[in-house]
Amino acid sequence: MNQSTSADSSPVPGSAPRSPGRRYSGAAVHVTFDGPRCIHAAECVRGLPAVFDRNRRPWILPDGAPA
Repeated sequence: MNQSTSADSSPVPGSAPRSPGRRYSGAAVHVTFDGPRCIHAAECVRGLPAVFDRNRRPWILPDGAPA
């Protein structure tokens, strides 16, 4: 049985490295958003609304909560 999944980060021989997504930098922590990997981003928005606000630009403020 094949145990690999689409979330597997192992490089495929001959493929280009995966882009890490957009990076948002704060004083103590960096947050990256990678659309294909962050399919449950609504959990972050509900859990930390001071950090993640889809109506704000930029929509991710890493300093909105303690690291």
